[in-house]
Amino acid sequence: MTKNQKLADLIQGIEGMLSKSRCPLTGEEEVLLKLCLAELEDLRNNKSDKLGSMEKVARWLLLLFEVYGKFIEFF
Repeated sequence: MTKNQKLADLIQGIEGMLSKSRCPLTGEEEVLLKLCLAELEDLRNNKSDKLGSMEKVARWLLLLFEVYGKFIEFF
């Protein structure tokens, strides 16, 4: 599988999460996913520094999972 295909799969997965609303997302979580999506699009189109973009995406995803974990603990 090529790098572009992997990026396309990640992009498609995030878009699917946003469109299907499988779980309730807060506004902040939705914004984080959209920011990750934008970074992945830039990375796929080679418009940005690849290492810096991947670090940003990883940080946003970690933050999203942390928020989601706290949401699950709350209920």
